[in-house]
Amino acid sequence: LQHTMVFFSNCCAVDGDLDVFTPTSPMLYPMYVVKVKDALAMKKLSAHQELMSAGILWFYEAGQVVIFVSHQWLGFGVPDAQLHQFQELQTALAKSISGHALIGS
Repeated sequence: LQHTMVFFSNCCAVDGDLDVFTPTSPMLYPMYVVKVKDALAMKKLSAHQELMSAGILWFYEAGQVVIFVSHQWLGFGVPDAQLHQFQELQTALAKSISGHALIGS
């Protein structure tokens, strides 16, 4: 079962329009995404098949704004059984949307 998650939202441009992303190479494999609003509402991490059945997994289409998220698995059978990392991601996304995120280098 695949647990990797990719989120997209096309509702949160800051101070104007986002530049349209133009890929420099063709997409060789399909990419599925979850909307940020749906990720914020999640109470558990679900497998690809479960997300697809629930109707919250979408096929990526060129031009969509995407945030790629990768994480280290914390267990052998599930990526984040206690949702520690996922809740941190939800907090960061919510703060970004509300304009309260601190972004540093």
